[in-house]
Amino acid sequence: MDASKVLPTQNSGRIELEQDPERYGRFAAAGLLRLTSSPLPVEFVDKPVRRDEQRFASPEMFARVWERAEAVVFDPRHAAVLSEILGETEEAVREQIEIIKGQTVDLIRRHEPKEGEVASDFFAPYNADPTTVEVLIGYEGGEEQGTAVYHDETHLGASRNMVLAKLATLSNFYGRLSRRPDVQKAFLKGIVDAGKTEDARAENIVLARAVATLGSLYMAKYPMKESDPRSHGDFYLAENNLGSLASNLSAIDQELVVLDRPKPLAAGEYPAGYLDQVSNVFGDEFREPETASRIYTVLDEAKAGEMAPDVVYNKLMDLKLGARKS
Repeated sequence: MDASKVLPTQNSGRIELEQDPERYGRFAAAGLLRLTSSPLPVEFVDKPVRRDEQRFASPEMFARVWERAEAVVFDPRHAAVLSEILGETEEAVREQIEIIKGQTVDLIRRHEPKEGEVASDFFAPYNADPTTVEVLIGYEGGEEQGTAVYHDETHLGASRNMVLAKLATLSNFYGRLSRRPDVQKAFLKGIVDAGKTEDARAENIVLARAVATLGSLYMAKYPMKESDPRSHGDFYLAENNLGSLASNLSAIDQELVVLDRPKPLAAGEYPAGYLDQVSNVFGDEFREPETASRIYTVLDEAKAGEMAPDVVYNKLMDLKLGARKS
């Protein structure tokens, strides 16, 4: 995640969402990633800080938040509403969400403090949204950097797990951008682009997918709690976030140069350059015989034209995370 060092940045101008939406999204992501890689800002040290908010208190509590939101959104009573919003079957969407949830839990656990380790507190401004966060242009080493200033003194959090701090903060901001899917896409791209090494970029792709999914589910659950979600004044949170989720996840997949929807190929053939791309993403794991064999199995299925790009990506990322854990 490239968060081991957070260097001081000199700020200049403010970026407005309506004036430069694409840049606003990218710079907001970069700024919030920096903010959540740091301890509590000095201006908040005398303010009440929550460590028990369920989204960032522990991996187990985070998982319960996700599962409860998912259960509310996919309540069988709302099947007709969901069908209208999603434009695809509930089963297919839920399958993708389950894969992303598994990858997210693995990422969180890899960043849990080890036994006996003195853990740092990472800032979790969990009410981050376009009204509470000021997005600025900063300069570091002569290069432009996105920075963020949080202005809500009543919703301050801290977590011993940096990934949980990021997920709570960035997913809330993403979900509150529901009326602007173009800015959501730029925000997700900003998350991915913040990874400056292959490993950091791979982790940030998992993070971006989790931000989009949790942000959509968490915001959608408010109107979806009602017997008639459409009667809720905030129904747009469900309609917009869930309606753009598939497209936004696909936009993240494109950052990995994922295999286009494949045409049938002869046995042993793969699209030009694709194995090089996979090798770059997997690094040393690709050379390990067992992992390499599993990768080829996925590609064999892909070449038959049976899997969409997001499914190919999910299967490959599962293999990568599995290789890293073993």
